[in-house]
Order: sequence, then structure tokens, then C-alpha cells
Amino acid sequence: MRKIIPTILLVILAAGCNNSEQKKISEYHSMLDTLDINDYDSYRKYHQRISELKPIKESYCLLDSFKAEIDIKKNKLTYFIGSEREHLPPSLRNFPNYLENNYSINSIELLLSCIVSADDEYYECYERIMHKAIADKYGADFINDSKRIVDSIYLHHNKNLIYTWSDSYALNTRHRSKNYRLWKDSIQNEIRNIKHTIAFQPQSEEDYHFSAQFIITKSGKIDSLETYNIGYQDKKNDHLKKRLKEYILNTKWQPIELYGIKLNTKEHFFI
Repeated sequence: MRKIIPTILLVILAAGCNNSEQKKISEYHSMLDTLDINDYDSYRKYHQRISELKPIKESYCLLDSFKAEIDIKKNKLTYFIGSEREHLPPSLRNFPNYLENNYSINSIELLLSCIVSADDEYYECYERIMHKAIADKYGADFINDSKRIVDSIYLHHNKNLIYTWSDSYALNTRHRSKNYRLWKDSIQNEIRNIKHTIAFQPQSEEDYHFSAQFIITKSGKIDSLETYNIGYQDKKNDHLKKRLKEYILNTKWQPIELYGIKLNTKEHFFI
């Protein structure tokens, strides 16, 4: 497939670029070869230069692909952080340095947009080919394995911090797992049962809510318990708080353990 890109590129660019009908593939090669992509600013300037050619979206992707091929032949590999619409958690702040120092892989953090278009695939061809080249060279699980290594080092060095699901790569993965959802659903069902035995009968389930926030320490104890509710009668409000606090405080909680480290974690439940 790589050998036919230049031929296809020449044909489509001739049809799709308003200002480049007479361009030869060698001229595009020279232009692309001189555009360095080392950081976000140079990445942005590269795309601005490509946009000046006014290519149709298919031509844009082919230019991107050709540029990626040029850089890969030079052993210039780049990993794009945010290509999966996710920010790096605090535990992975050293992830770019890890890739650079151990594998000479550059990293560029992208600005994430809330708008996702069907045409995005045409404007992210360079990133996709780079990621495929990294996977081909180091293995399909290389990036995730590298994130786990950096994540584990951070947790080992910060054992006493209080973590939320967004602070660590492994905690984020756990938060999205089926087992975590089942565990959280079981706790919320217990809280819901207590709530229904005490609360008055509203016109709608949406008329009253309860939330609890607390820390499960690495020793399995509960700390910093806070409860909030909306829509309860005064007398039942106090009784409900008491029952729910008793349930939370008397439940035997298991601390989260990752990489052999027990962690202090903050949990939040909303009913």
C-alpha cells in the first residue's frame, strides 16, 4: 500500500487542490520534508501550511499520510495524546518523558474539541499512521503497558495521596470496568432501599435525592463522610441521614489495591 501512495496522491491532488494543479509529487515531497513536527506549535503550523493548498478532504488525508511516511522513514515517531478524546491524568504527567527517554518517541498533546465530526477521520491521518507505526514496531499493547508502568511509579511515590477515579490511569480504567459498575450499583441499591423505607411518598422519584461522599482509606476505614439530600421532610430528613451514616460507617469496606499498593480513594454516590 505504501508504494502506491505517491501515484494516487498525484492524481487526487491534481483534481482536488485549486492552487496545485501542475504540482509534481517530488515538489510535495520537498515541501513536506521541510515541515518539522516536534511540538504542538509546529504541528499546528504544519496543518496551516497544508490548508493553504486548499485540498479536498481526501487529498488532505493523502498529504497527511505521505508526510507520516516521510517521517517514519527517518525514524521520527510521534504519539498524539488526546487522539482518543482523553486527557492524561496526573499520574501520567511523566508519560511523554518516558517515551522520549526510553524509546525516542516524541509526544504532542492535542487540544480536545467537544465537537466530533464525521470528517475528522480525513484530518487525523498523520496521527493514525504514526500510532500504527508505533504499534507495529513495539506491539499493540505498548502504549497501554507504558502508561501502566508510569502510573505504577507515580502511585508508588505517592502512596498517601487521596485519589479520585480521574487521578490515575489504572483508577480510570477500573472506574469504567463492568466490575466497578456492578459494585457501585450494589451500594446504591442498598442506599436506595434505606431511603425508600424512610422517605415520604413524593409525586415523582425525581422530587427527592440523596448523595454521599467519603474517603475509603487504605486501612478500610471511612473518613470525611458528607451527606446531602433534597426534598425530605424535616423529621425524616434527620432520621434518613442517621440511618445512611450508620450503613456507610458500619459497612466493611475493602480499600482499592493497585500494583500491590493500597490507596486512599474518594467515592461519591448519588441516588
